[in-house]
Amino acid sequence: MTMLAGVLLITLLVYLRCLGNELVYDDHPMIVDNPYIRQWSFVWRSITRDVWWFLSSGRMTHSAYYRPLENIWIGLGYQLVGFNPVGWHCLKIALHLIVVMLSFRLAQLLSGSVETALLTALAFGILPVHAEAVVWATAIPEPLSAAFELGALCSFIQSSEVSWRGLFWPLVLFGLALLSHESAVVFPLIVAAYVFLLDTSPKPAPDEPSRWTSSGGSVRETVVRSAPFFGVALLYMGLRAIVLGPGWILGFTHTKTTASMATGTLVLQHTPADHTLGQTLLTIPGVLVEYLKLLVMPWVIGPAHDVKFVTTAASEAFYVPVAILALLGLAGYLAFRKDLRARLYLFCAIWWLITLAPVLSLNQIVATVGDRYEYLASFAFCLLMADWVNRAAQVSIARARMLTALAATITALWVMFLWRIQAVWHDDLTMFTRCVEMCPDSARYHQALGAILMKRDDFAGAAGQLADAARLAPDDAGTHLTLGMMYLKLDRDADAKREMESYYHIVFNQKKQVAKPHWYVEFK
Repeated sequence: MTMLAGVLLITLLVYLRCLGNELVYDDHPMIVDNPYIRQWSFVWRSITRDVWWFLSSGRMTHSAYYRPLENIWIGLGYQLVGFNPVGWHCLKIALHLIVVMLSFRLAQLLSGSVETALLTALAFGILPVHAEAVVWATAIPEPLSAAFELGALCSFIQSSEVSWRGLFWPLVLFGLALLSHESAVVFPLIVAAYVFLLDTSPKPAPDEPSRWTSSGGSVRETVVRSAPFFGVALLYMGLRAIVLGPGWILGFTHTKTTASMATGTLVLQHTPADHTLGQTLLTIPGVLVEYLKLLVMPWVIGPAHDVKFVTTAASEAFYVPVAILALLGLAGYLAFRKDLRARLYLFCAIWWLITLAPVLSLNQIVATVGDRYEYLASFAFCLLMADWVNRAAQVSIARARMLTALAATITALWVMFLWRIQAVWHDDLTMFTRCVEMCPDSARYHQALGAILMKRDDFAGAAGQLADAARLAPDDAGTHLTLGMMYLKLDRDADAKREMESYYHIVFNQKKQVAKPHWYVEFK
């Protein structure tokens, strides 16, 4: 336990950097500008509505997100710390530390090794890709759901009774995970993979070595033991249908939800999806490679990732990622096919793919790839690497020393990257500036940064960003309108006239009726 306490202390110390951060992005509408957050009724009303219900006084469904525990966390968090950013960051760090402890316990149960479990917990605690999920105050669903899912699997593995009594806590924790984030709906597949690949019966005593070299469960046992979890998932789907309406039951609709929040007001818009199923399938390999890069290349971590949709199989953006994934799969098979831990490592690969599967619909509000979506998936990477290093170090003293030095070096590098990356979420200006740097061809990020600069009375800077947005999205009438008003503020009448003409041309000549853009700022 002393070693685990040391791991938790290292994790805590490296995340102290974020205590100086402000509240950013969704934090404003969900916390600062939330008209209901001061009321205790906000907690129980969130149980019967979607996560953004407070944007209007009616019962209108704003999104496909039914996450009552997210809003309950926000409501209780306000009662504890008010609007103090330090308090909100402390709450998130505490939640992350809980997940680190659960990652230790699950790794211990899966590997049968305390050493592997400690390395897994250390890696999970300071993995740089977790920065967004931990330092962003309202990025609550991913770590909260991860805590419940890890706890559910730990409870399931430790249960000595293959009965409803033994399944009580695993099912309760799984239900809480579903109420935290809809991606937890794939958890029954994790249970099925565990039973099929790793479960042994009878279970070994705590002081006996693990017997992962023996066969896992049969297909029948896998179906029977995972069936209750699929049942809870179906009940959750029914609850979603009741709360959100049948059209939102799976979160898949004929529309794409987009959002922006840069001036303190968040607006969700539902527009026709502009990507076909075929394009989504062609894009998935590149997205998976990007998520692999986030694990092993911490310098690419950030609030935005420039992953564009692929339109043809002849594109380099399709066949190169496919080749990379195929080579990695072949290398893994050749390296571990005769390994005593082959089943454990296969389980890790399946874990990573299953936990990422929900975001592979690529219909996220902001971007196709997000650091926080890697939060639970990264446990598999941490466990696989930790177990391999631990086993390799047992071969000889010389190899143990070499791997210890390598692990210490990687730990130091991760701490350095994690310490530095937390500053990206210091405030909206810093965050959106980084977004523009990472995705210079995104009109949306230029619009958002322009809105931030307008709020800070930097009209010249805002005009520059909006000009870039207008160049990248020339048919966006709202961009031309707001840019024209910016030029008026700067006494650039000729430029203002040009932008206003563009605006009227789009609205009237092309008969496109548009409302004020969601990042539009009124001038007094």
